[in-house]
Amino acid sequence: MVGASDRNFYTSNLLRRLAKNPEIRVVPVNPHRDTVYGEPTVPSITDAGSMLDLAIIGVKADQVLPALAQAAEAGVPAAVVISGGFAESADPSGRDLQNALAEFVAETDMRVLGPSCLGMINVHAGIEAFAGHQGPPVIPGKLAVVSQSGANCHSFIYGAWRRAVGLSYVASTGNEVDIRATDLMAHLVDDPATTAIAAFLEQVQDLDAFEEVASRCLELGKPLVLMKVGRTLASSMAASAHTGASPGSDAVFKALFEHYGVIRANTIDQLLDIAPLATSEACRMGSGSRRVFVVSVAGGSASAVADLLDDQGMELPPLAAGELRSIVPANVALQNPMDVSTEARRRSPHAWRAVVSALAEAAAGGWVLVVEASPFEDGDRAHLEELVESSGSRIVCASIGDGLRLWLDGGRAELAEVAGQPVPVVLGLRAAVDGMSSMATFCAVRRRVRAARTRAGVARTPVPPVALERLRRVAKRAGVVGEADLGPVLDALGIRRPRQLMSSEPGSLVRFAADEGLGPVVLKGPVDGVAHKSELGLVRLNVQGPAAIQQATLDLQQRMSTFPQARPPYEVILQEQVTGLCEVVVSASRLDAGRVVVTLGWGGKYVELLDRTARRLAPLTTDDVSGLLEATRLEPVFAGYRSDPPGDRAALARLLATVGALAIEAGPALEEIELNPVIVQPAGSGAVAVDALARTGDANRDG
Repeated sequence: MVGASDRNFYTSNLLRRLAKNPEIRVVPVNPHRDTVYGEPTVPSITDAGSMLDLAIIGVKADQVLPALAQAAEAGVPAAVVISGGFAESADPSGRDLQNALAEFVAETDMRVLGPSCLGMINVHAGIEAFAGHQGPPVIPGKLAVVSQSGANCHSFIYGAWRRAVGLSYVASTGNEVDIRATDLMAHLVDDPATTAIAAFLEQVQDLDAFEEVASRCLELGKPLVLMKVGRTLASSMAASAHTGASPGSDAVFKALFEHYGVIRANTIDQLLDIAPLATSEACRMGSGSRRVFVVSVAGGSASAVADLLDDQGMELPPLAAGELRSIVPANVALQNPMDVSTEARRRSPHAWRAVVSALAEAAAGGWVLVVEASPFEDGDRAHLEELVESSGSRIVCASIGDGLRLWLDGGRAELAEVAGQPVPVVLGLRAAVDGMSSMATFCAVRRRVRAARTRAGVARTPVPPVALERLRRVAKRAGVVGEADLGPVLDALGIRRPRQLMSSEPGSLVRFAADEGLGPVVLKGPVDGVAHKSELGLVRLNVQGPAAIQQATLDLQQRMSTFPQARPPYEVILQEQVTGLCEVVVSASRLDAGRVVVTLGWGGKYVELLDRTARRLAPLTTDDVSGLLEATRLEPVFAGYRSDPPGDRAALARLLATVGALAIEAGPALEEIELNPVIVQPAGSGAVAVDALARTGDANRDG
């Protein structure tokens, strides 16, 4: 331990933590002290003897590189650098010092964690090479924690202790000059002692490595629960100041998370609330069912949880009375959620167990939520675990109030007994609902992609060369491109559009409408660089009859003349007004990592207001399309909502695949293409792209 000192907060913490394990030999290195915490020191690493496994560096930033060089010369294979003052510093010299560390790592075989990190804890091996302050005990368990923020490791440890969540590893990666968070996650996903990974990330330096981790977690059924910051400008700036991180486009991560079932948490508390379910084999290996039966000892909790479940898209099936009427007191209503009352719970534990048993059978692979103040009464745990095994349903206990802590602090259970059990116990209703919803989504995604296919193995939709040629001609003038220019591209792709004509002559538009036998029509005034025509008075709807068409054309031309970039003769688009089952938005975007993301959502002018969108990485599969429909809650439209006929799923699937393939093949020439709205027709009748917009890039770059 280089820089060990009685007065150094971090090295003092390290010495106390490492001293817990008598099998660990610690050699303090300090040329100015004879002893540190009673341990004899040596003046340098070269005096520390042989058989050293790890060097912990806690000296000033400009002294770190010489210390690492000494360690490498002494044959030390790995180092943890807790020293700060590198790229995270406001001092420009810090970046230079970190670059020098990176060059050193590249030239040696030594692996380095940090700098500006707090180290790591291997819980099951009893190795606490962690400089954080002494807090509550770390409970041995199955959740591995990886954090780029060292201070947040304290929040993980304390929060896990409060919830009786057991941990397998805790690691702080800091500035990641060598070992990255993705490196640790790649190791941990195959660790038999770890069944779920929790991470706090400010940046991802290697997106391919992250994608491999996410794919592997999904394949093995080990949930990856992340708090990824950097969604806003303020958050990005804070991340940069903290670890020198460049967070990257959040759209990339949204797409990856949705595709691989990565669970995103907004706070560490929310992440740890999900953890008991994520580490439970029964919950993480489920069917993806969202059916929930609830039994509670409090009527208020039963009502509240019903609302929470609905918010998360969980289902509360009706409860069949069956034999329950003869089991429960007459004053207990047989409904879902069921309020059995605390009094009935205490007076008749046999009836309580019979109710839970009946609900577990009714759930048929779904969920049973047991709401109590204390998690278990005598014998309940064994009974519930047997139910999980026999029924195939998932049972979750929500401890309301602070019942779990009171139960534990009262000595009725050991922390390690609660952690990682088949029947997880969570603190409160919100935690239970978040956990069930997250795991249902994870399991549903896992079922869809269980074949463990790679993205390279997905067959791509062919893009006609003429479509690419037309797009590249349009892209020669980079910027926002509207439907007038994109029309020929869409036609070459076989994307259906409304019957239409563009002309500056009102008479020509009137004749076209008559010749085509069009009823109500739409007229649009295309202006270069204008993305949202309706907001700027450049769209007229429900126009019918020659006089109305002529007047609308003149009005639009007058409006177009007020835009400085518009030039006479002000051509107007007349388009048949298409109706259908619903409007959706379909888009494909090339992100800053070079990946293409396809987005589906409810469309029209309310697309931003509704914000009901979902994303998948291109190229798409049939399963991806199903996932998009489920995530956006468009599935009922395509199944036939109420008296409506089913929507044309096949046509929408072709459209999604086509725009994704176009964005892939076009390369940097196309940054984004959006079709909004797309009018979905009944099955067999197709889907019509009513409007289109694109942002083009550099057509001369190699895609």
